[in-house]
Amino acid sequence: LCRRSPRPFCFGFKNARVVLPAHLAKPKNQELLRTVVHHELAHVDLGHPRWRQVIAVCSLLLFPHPLFWWLARQQREAAELLADDQAAVS
Repeated sequence: LCRRSPRPFCFGFKNARVVLPAHLAKPKNQELLRTVVHHELAHVDLGHPRWRQVIAVCSLLLFPHPLFWWLARQQREAAELLADDQAAVS
């Protein structure tokens, strides 16, 4: 839990971590917390943090190419949809 995080996210290449905003730990947000945790753990299970880091490294070389940024955006949107689908099943 992090007080300064405005939204939940996951990061890490080898050992992925999930960071959650502290306000989700309040008792009134328990259902939301469960949903968010399932979504973020789906990202970790599917390897999305590793792919985000690969894309970040590629951006060092490909930053002037518009097709790269389109592809990166498509990957980000697809990752969100996949995580939503996996979280909905669990």
